[in-house]
Amino acid sequence: MHVLSLRRFCTLLLLLAACSAAAGIWHCHKKQTEETSTPSLPNQQVSSDQRLSSDQVAMDRQAFEKAADYAQRITDSVLLIFGGSIVILLGTGYRRPVSRWMRATYLLFPLGWVFLWFSVRDAMKVRGTYIAYLLGPPKDSLGRIDRIQTLNGFALSQTRWLSCGLATFAIWLMIYLCWWISQPNAEVEKENAG
Repeated sequence: MHVLSLRRFCTLLLLLAACSAAAGIWHCHKKQTEETSTPSLPNQQVSSDQRLSSDQVAMDRQAFEKAADYAQRITDSVLLIFGGSIVILLGTGYRRPVSRWMRATYLLFPLGWVFLWFSVRDAMKVRGTYIAYLLGPPKDSLGRIDRIQTLNGFALSQTRWLSCGLATFAIWLMIYLCWWISQPNAEVEKENAG
């Protein structure tokens, strides 16, 4: 009787995790659609013939460089998370569930990997925007604003996808933690390292 109610509880947790992941995907897609459909222009009017000073170009170059470095640091973190999740799947030094329904929670990993890939993709776009700025800096204020908005859009999207990926892995970790606390050692498969 106790095992049956625990199984229902874990099934409910798995369904809740799947619903949360679906809601996260929908939310990220909705935000992305809103940002691309309504560009945010500054309140002040900017004429296209307003030339940029060399100080402005230098400041922008530094800001773009900082944004590209930040995107690279996030990408490095994403690669560590990806590697850690692979170690969890292939590692043998922890308790593995025997039951099929609990092993099904590992299907959250590919979803998390997809989110992490989208984050890395947008980080590459941030770096590409920076390189494009170095190769051909804008000559006027409108070009400058366009480049800044492009960079900001990619950086925000990168952060959102990273958040979705982290949330997916956090959901799996909470399910695993509940299972780990509630399961007796007799129902656990301990794999030997040798």
